[in-house]
Amino acid sequence: MEIPTINLPSFDFYHASVGLLLKGKEVFITQRQATQSMPGFWEFPGGKVEQSETSLMALKRELDEEVGVKVIETKQIMSLCNPNHRWLAVWLVCEFEGIPFGKENQNNQWININDIETVKLLPANKYISMYLKTQLQTD
Repeated sequence: MEIPTINLPSFDFYHASVGLLLKGKEVFITQRQATQSMPGFWEFPGGKVEQSETSLMALKRELDEEVGVKVIETKQIMSLCNPNHRWLAVWLVCEFEGIPFGKENQNNQWININDIETVKLLPANKYISMYLKTQLQTD
């Protein structure tokens, strides 16, 4: 018996992981550079999951490369996806070593979650900040 071949339409699939680094009610964010898509927008650090990686492996690699921290303990808190085949895994970084900074010379800051609307966040990151506000029970 011959196994049928089905030609499926091709599409781009993008999978990324981001990490939430917290200090009390502050969260660490970085600003996208002029050479990146959506320059000037602020985002939670992270990046694309490579073909040979799990979401957690990518998170650990990206946070080391981008902000110079070693991830020790994490918990995945949500996944976001959109109709354009973009999937974003969101991790709470419960424990890490190092002091986060813009390792790729990107602007960065610790910002109080109550003030997060004062910066121009990437659209998907707005959903994450809304979740953070409810979890941190801010006033």
